[in-house]
Amino acid sequence: MVLERLNYYKKVAQFAGVRAGHYLELTLLELALYKSALTRSIVGYVVMAFCGVFALAFLSIAVLVSFWDTDHRIATAWWIFGTWCVLAIIGLIVGKNAMPDEAPSTTLSEQIKLDIAAIKGEPNE
Repeated sequence: MVLERLNYYKKVAQFAGVRAGHYLELTLLELALYKSALTRSIVGYVVMAFCGVFALAFLSIAVLVSFWDTDHRIATAWWIFGTWCVLAIIGLIVGKNAMPDEAPSTTLSEQIKLDIAAIKGEPNE
């Protein structure tokens, strides 16, 4: 009984030792892919934010100046404010949708689960 357990743990240790290099390689690859996607997403948002803010700020001023001598000056100012609020909400939605869906260790977790199942002798799904 004890000898069987020791033999089992020896096999598990050997298996884990062989797989440790693969796990490290997979972790580094996942982190690199996650970092790349996150960096591209952030750079895109920063560029979009600066260009969009400046363009819309000047457009807002131009529209307000165009309506300055009319009776619609106050309504126009409120419409501009409302438009900015809607654009802010759209920006929030776009930003949330562009973020990577998975954490960087999802594939590694799946591989470890498969390996544990293999150690236990369970069939693959």
